[in-house]
Amino acid sequence: MSTTDPDAAIVNRGKPKLSYQVHRAVDGRSEIITATETTAGDVNEAHVMVPLLESHHANTGVMAETVVGDSKYGTIENYLACHDLGVEAHLPDLGEFSVKRAEKRKIFTEDRFEYDPPSDTYRCPAGNQLKPKSLHLGRQSRDYAAPKKICASCTLREQCTKNKSGRTIKRHLRQEELERMREASRSAKARRDIKTRQHLMERSFARGTPYGFDRARWRGRWRVQIQEYLISAIQNIQVLLRYGDQPKKCLSVVVNQAKGTLPRAIRSVSDRMKGLLTNEINRIMPAGLIRIEYVQS
Repeated sequence: MSTTDPDAAIVNRGKPKLSYQVHRAVDGRSEIITATETTAGDVNEAHVMVPLLESHHANTGVMAETVVGDSKYGTIENYLACHDLGVEAHLPDLGEFSVKRAEKRKIFTEDRFEYDPPSDTYRCPAGNQLKPKSLHLGRQSRDYAAPKKICASCTLREQCTKNKSGRTIKRHLRQEELERMREASRSAKARRDIKTRQHLMERSFARGTPYGFDRARWRGRWRVQIQEYLISAIQNIQVLLRYGDQPKKCLSVVVNQAKGTLPRAIRSVSDRMKGLLTNEINRIMPAGLIRIEYVQS
């Protein structure tokens, strides 16, 4: 299973430009789109990973064994969520960017500080002890630091920190579990999956471009979500025809139109989307293979 998040832009005459993010879950073997979410353009895409996993499970009845995504998904919360769900997280670690920043600033990286579980303390490169300083329940972490006087007089201070208050090490309350997930994300298998994911997701979104994936037809996130559902349905039908057995009889798709229970705006979009879906399926399907029937309850 893979997730990704390019933007789909929408422009209305005389109105400001809006942007949305479309997130997909795609089965790595069949390339079937199993779940999709549409969010506003300013939403942190890392927060969409767990809802996508839940939608994948609800739609397929099978929990994903592995989730693969780009570095934007590699957060502490996502690693621990995958741990709790029993899912392998092949996600580039966002924490590695902090290591690179420390290296550029030419200060000691956090791996130079040794943690001692029995005493719940850290030992810095100069041999000083960093004890628990403060607890942050909101982000589930604890700060460790040495006394200010000791840190201020340390001969290695220039290589350790630029902060006047001294060096502080943050440790998550579930650090052991987090480290196991991060270590697995650096494995050879994870690197292969991350490389494969790039081509997999590029193909999925490229195949949606002819159906207007990169430009929304109407304003409003829920309308863009409807458009994405239909585009994903068309792409999935193409995959089924490409890899599945040809049906002996015409496949009849019955769409229930409970118009009396839908708001007028939704009915209007639904009617236009109905025409789009019918035209596109008729264009890509062999003659007489699929028949769409619209019924009103």
